[in-house]
Amino acid sequence: MSTELEEGLVSVIMPAWNRADTIAQAIASALAQTYPHLEVVVVDDASTDATREVVRRIAAADPRVRLIALGRNGGCAVARTVALDAARGRYVAFLDADDLWLAHKIERQIDALRRCDAAICFGGYRRFRSDPERAGPLVAVPRSVTYRELLRSNVIGTLTCVVDRARTGRFAMVRTGHDDYATWLSLLRPGRWAVGIRDDLARYRLTPGSLSSVKLRSWGQTWDIYRRCERIAFWNAIGLFLSNGVSGLLKHVTTSASWARLPVLRR
Repeated sequence: MSTELEEGLVSVIMPAWNRADTIAQAIASALAQTYPHLEVVVVDDASTDATREVVRRIAAADPRVRLIALGRNGGCAVARTVALDAARGRYVAFLDADDLWLAHKIERQIDALRRCDAAICFGGYRRFRSDPERAGPLVAVPRSVTYRELLRSNVIGTLTCVVDRARTGRFAMVRTGHDDYATWLSLLRPGRWAVGIRDDLARYRLTPGSLSSVKLRSWGQTWDIYRRCERIAFWNAIGLFLSNGVSGLLKHVTTSASWARLPVLRR
């Protein structure tokens, strides 16, 4: 692993497990970015379907795509860390194998990071079920967030997150449930901050049985982050937990519009 980070290069971190049906579309949305200087690092987490073969075909046609195949399933945090270790870029962006980016996403975010001293850039996105052209309401984000603010509500959607490793240094994902949230907290904890773009940047696919849909497990993982990862005192953690829960409930209510009545949204 080289310690040198290539200036201007964006490394797209994509873990994949049994996503043969969606991964080609996800990779295509990364390769279609108006910001051209990027690589896509796909880590196949021991899939049992054709995911690996799909990525191999894409990589054979486009040298910007690299496949790393794991011999056994290690989970999302392991797969993302393997991709981070292999990533050559100063900037790392996160895209799961069933989500999509709009074409201007990376260009907008790199411009924002270059104009300010933030370590992370994130933005708004919309959820969809099967057709990304019929997506739900915009999940709005603040203009910025600090470590203390992020403790109260995870406003950084992983599919919109770009990290400037010239500011954070190389890092690994925190090995816990909600590894993304725990990692953003660890990156901001030293006094760094994240800048938000309050526009539509991406599409998040709603999948039955996905981690975010299992609320009780999600709440338990958030509690674990507060107590084990951040070592927050019990009563302080209770307050943060309630704040985070209310924030999550409000987000759910405000984005639960009638899908049938939504207009078609063109990318």
